[in-house]
Parts: sequence; structure tokens; C-alpha cells
Amino acid sequence: MKTAELIKSCPDQIISRSTLPEDMEISGMHYDSRKIAKGNLFFAISGYQSDGNQFVGQALANGAGLVVSENNKIADDIPWIKVANCRRAMALMSAAYLGRPADRLDMIAVTGTAGKTTTTYLLRSIMKEAGRKTGLLGTINYWILDQKFSAPNTTPESLDLQDLLSRMVSAGADTAIMEASSHGIELDRVAGINFSTAVFTNFSQDHLDFHRDMESYLRSKLKLFQNLWEGATAVINRDDPAAGRVREAVRTKTLTFGIDSQSDVMADKITNTPQGSKFRLKAGDRSVEVNLAIAGRHNIYNALAASAAALSRGLALGDIQAGLEKVDSVAGRFEPVNLGQDFSVIVDYAHTPQELEHLLNAARELNPRRIITVFGCGGDRDRSKRLLMGRAVARNSDIVVLTSDNPRTEDPGQIINDILPGLSGREYILFPDRKEAICKSIELARKGDMVIIAGKGHEDYQILGTAKIHFDDREIAGEALKQRLGV
Repeated sequence: MKTAELIKSCPDQIISRSTLPEDMEISGMHYDSRKIAKGNLFFAISGYQSDGNQFVGQALANGAGLVVSENNKIADDIPWIKVANCRRAMALMSAAYLGRPADRLDMIAVTGTAGKTTTTYLLRSIMKEAGRKTGLLGTINYWILDQKFSAPNTTPESLDLQDLLSRMVSAGADTAIMEASSHGIELDRVAGINFSTAVFTNFSQDHLDFHRDMESYLRSKLKLFQNLWEGATAVINRDDPAAGRVREAVRTKTLTFGIDSQSDVMADKITNTPQGSKFRLKAGDRSVEVNLAIAGRHNIYNALAASAAALSRGLALGDIQAGLEKVDSVAGRFEPVNLGQDFSVIVDYAHTPQELEHLLNAARELNPRRIITVFGCGGDRDRSKRLLMGRAVARNSDIVVLTSDNPRTEDPGQIINDILPGLSGREYILFPDRKEAICKSIELARKGDMVIIAGKGHEDYQILGTAKIHFDDREIAGEALKQRLGV
């Protein structure tokens, strides 16, 4: 692609530029100087731990033909474009370079503090049932049709996102479903994409290590809805306290869902069992009975969100029903570990105060004899939620087993100390070693109990310091069950 075409893709971002030949050909682009080849464009973006401008020299040594940066050029002979926002420029330029693949896909974004992953997987199943050829981008994996790839970020960097969308188009996809995290929205990773539908699941405390406060966090979410084009639909959880703010941000049509509030899409006649949930799905004067294999009231909300999104894209209620019922489970989301024991073991990704409340309330609705909860808090993340997570677990558990999550570079003991005020006046069992904590919880369980292992869900690693070791809650629980059952 010629430089002139790239410049046209984001005229509002250009502050100044070298005298560039308009027919100068760009052979590729990247934000990692180590991956730059001859004739490539290098985006000098600022990351969490380093500034890309520090690696301009390396990019040029590797053959970069053009640098895009928010800084002034470092030498007169370097082809350089200074932009107002390098991340936004990267999003718009990479989209143009790859032929604007999002314009050839029915783009659906799901945002919210919790429920994004389950909602996207349910929606993917619905789309497949309706004959849509679908890609998915989210926390657990990226999918291009039925081909699975690892997911380093919930919402990929914009250049990587555009590449994935381009590969979806090449594979014959007509629909792309993605989780839009607050980080991804705030860092302009989805800039320039015209979403057909944007879904709001819920809002509660999280990521305050990145956002200044709850208002800043919410405003990041709202940007997705403020930027919807006039033909798009905003799907909103009307039962959530933040629903009004979302509706105020939207300048296009809306479709609401809920259980308690009168909404466009609703669920009633709800029955929860350890095997899943049964409910009537209503959309106006139409309804179907749904047998959802994923237990918990919070997962009914996720099913409603997926259903409303599907309806916004014109899908039939019968396809929605069939698609919901074909999902057996979502990795690390109320996922059972069952070796025939006479008590339940559930692994779940819940790692915020509200998520823990929803998880443990869903567990209580199943009438276990006792709830034994294993949990900790992540290091180098929002410290203010630790006490609140402790309170949520203390209120809703019969036995609390306190442990480590991903301590990262923090002292695990200090993280535990931050949690302890939330357990004030409540007995707990402390095992900083997560494997020992899981094994102890299964040792304590008796017939009819439910062991909840919260926080890491689908993750198959633990981050200790800067090292990532293999660790899977489901595997550890399975091993402990085998030892207890003698199998």
C-alpha cells in the first residue's frame, strides 16, 4: 500500500510528516521492532512497560521504511509521521492496509465487567445453528470458523485484531463476535470498526489498577456505545444499575433484556438444578422453552444477552433456542469436575466482588449441604477490591479456604493481608499454596457439599513473580479427587 493511502485513512490524526514520496510502498507494519522487515512501517506506541520510541533505532536497523509516532522525528533523513494518538492511528492505518475486513463482516461486540466470554460462546453457537460462518475473539481463545488459536489478550491489539478479521474473511466468515474489554476500548483497539450490535452485560468494580476510578471505568465502556453508527443496535441489560447510563450514551436503537425489569427479551418460569437451568425465553409475543446446560441465574442473563444480540441480527427464535441448548459448558465458567464423587466441585473464573456474589448465590440456589470456597486475589491489580471479595465470600460460604491466585510480582502474604479485613469475625483456613488449598477443600467435602474453586477458571497457568508456570485448577481438583476416591 502507498503511503498516501495510509495517510488518507486517518487525516485527523496527522500532525506533521516528512516529505514522503506518495508512491512509497509499505510492505508491512508492526508495533514490535523485533518483527520489522525491510520496507515495513513501525508504530512507536507506548506499552504498559516500555515506550516504542526507545526502539526506533532497532526498527530502522531491521529495515523500517517509515515510523509513525506521537514524538517529533529524531533525525531529518528518517521517513516519519507524527500523529496525535499513535494507537488510534495504528487502528485506522492497519484497517486500511488490510482492506477494512470489518466492513465485510457482521461485527458484534460484547462488553461488561462479567459474562462477556459465556455470552460470546452462546452467541457463537446460535449463529452456527442459523448457518452463519462465525469467528470469535475473546478471553479463552480466538476462533476462525472451527480453527482455534491461543488468546494473549481479551481484545487484541488493533493491528492483530485487523489481521484476525482479515483471516476470517479469507476463511469465508460472514460474522465476527468479540469481547470488547475496557482496556481494548480505551486503548483504541476497536477504533474504526462499525459494529452492527454492541452488547452491555453488567457493570461492577474491576480494573481500577488501570482506570482511575469507577466513573473512568464506566466511561471507557460507554465509548463503545457512543461510537455506534446509526444503523447499529445497542443490547442492554435493563436489570443492571448502569443501564440508564448506557441508554443515555446511545444515539441509535436499543434492545433490552432482563429478568426483573420489563424488557424486550425476558426470562421467566426459571428452574435451576446442578445440571443447568430451565426457563421460558420471551421476545414480545413469542416464546420458547430453553434447557440451558450451564447452571446459575447469572448464566440465564448471559443467555438473554446472546438471545437479544441474535434477535438484533434477525435470527429466528427457534435457532436461538437450539443454539443455546447445544452449549454443554464454557471452559472455567461454572465448570464441574466430576469423577463420580458424592459432592460437587465447580471451577469458575469469578474474580471480582460482584462475580463472586453471583457465583455463590447461584451455588446456594442449588441447595448444597455446605459451600466450601477456595479463593485468592491477583497481584499487581486493583487492591481496593480485595477486601470486598473477602466480604462476598464470607457472606456466602460455609467454609472459606484462603489462598493465592496469580500473585505476580507482589508478596502473596501481603495480598492475603489485604483480603483479611473482609473476613473479619469469620473463621477461615489459610493455605497460601493454591494446590494445597484445593486439595484441602476436597478433603473437607462431605456428601452433598459444593466446593467452589474461584478466580482462575480456564487458566492453565499461575504467575509467580515474572514467571508463568503450568497450573490448572481443574487438573489439580481432578488429581485430588482421584486420590480421595482411590481411582
